[in-house]
Amino acid sequence: RAPKINDFLDAVMAKPTLTSFSFTLHSNLPENFVDKMKSGNKLEKLSLMAPGSLAAGVGKWASSLPLLKSLQLDLSNSSKSAVEGFFSQIMPRSGWSTPSTDSGIFSSEEIDISEVRKSVAHVVSDGPRFGAFAQLRQLSLIGEASNVTTFLRHVTSPIAHLELAIEAPPARDDWHDLCSLLSDNFGRTLQTLR
Repeated sequence: RAPKINDFLDAVMAKPTLTSFSFTLHSNLPENFVDKMKSGNKLEKLSLMAPGSLAAGVGKWASSLPLLKSLQLDLSNSSKSAVEGFFSQIMPRSGWSTPSTDSGIFSSEEIDISEVRKSVAHVVSDGPRFGAFAQLRQLSLIGEASNVTTFLRHVTSPIAHLELAIEAPPARDDWHDLCSLLSDNFGRTLQTLR
């Protein structure tokens, strides 16, 4: 079965003008999926509905697509750590890297956490946000409310069109967290929500 999928991916990726790719698979993505897809740097629309779509390598590859404007992912049957893992290899240029050593600036000082919160709120609400998928404008996610919220926390592009298929009735706190995040992070850019 895998050789046929690999042959299919080879044939599809041989099309130099490919701008949209939708892949639904009931078994895991092939281990070499990212290697097969690397030539698809002109993709503007990507839909991955298969186990393994949240692999760190897939996240790194998808976030590196410079023209990607539309993304659809299935977060169903995934843990929060799997959703977080999708973003774990995002390139430093996307804003997700942190210093590896302590600068020592606050080592002996008391920190007023209320001032830190005000500063962070100001930066998030007024300043530019940097992160994965800078060109993304349309996003479609399927999964539990808590996983959708976890995913959306990493997306910093000005999403205009968001489609969510929430599994099972979400817990009240999960629903509140999702609604708050949508309002805070995408309230100014969101044009359609389904």
